[in-house]
Amino acid sequence: MTPVDLQPNDPRIAFAGLVIREADRADHAMLARMNLQLRQDEGIHATLTLKEMEARFERFQDIDGYSVEIFMLADGPVGFVTYRIEADDSLKGVSRVYIRQFFITRDMRRTGLGRACLELLLDKRVKKPNTVRLEVLETNPNGLAFWMAAGFSGYSRIMERELKG
Repeated sequence: MTPVDLQPNDPRIAFAGLVIREADRADHAMLARMNLQLRQDEGIHATLTLKEMEARFERFQDIDGYSVEIFMLADGPVGFVTYRIEADDSLKGVSRVYIRQFFITRDMRRTGLGRACLELLLDKRVKKPNTVRLEVLETNPNGLAFWMAAGFSGYSRIMERELKG
């Protein structure tokens, strides 16, 4: 593992043992449990079973082209991220990183760990220059506050209307 030259204001200083590693099939059950918590935190009623969520992670990695990474601290998982590099069809020759899911365990929130994990992801996995894009659900004001504090700003608003039939 290559050492990272940290600046005094880098949030990773408080979490010196923080590492990121690629998830494998053996991790899918744990990721499904974390994903259930993420969906609850976002205010989504989970209709998928844990087994279906496990299969979803398999599909993300094997078919949909997503990278699934686990954040580890002191040999234990403290979160995960699901993302992929996509072509930006509005700018020739430019790509962007789309973060589909980002989760930090509930007991580690508001400690600076989420920001440290984000910076680790960007430092280790994202080539610069680049744009990082993600969606925050309207039912997740804490998530919105986190992303805004991490330097993200509004780009668009996705809206939907459920049709009852």
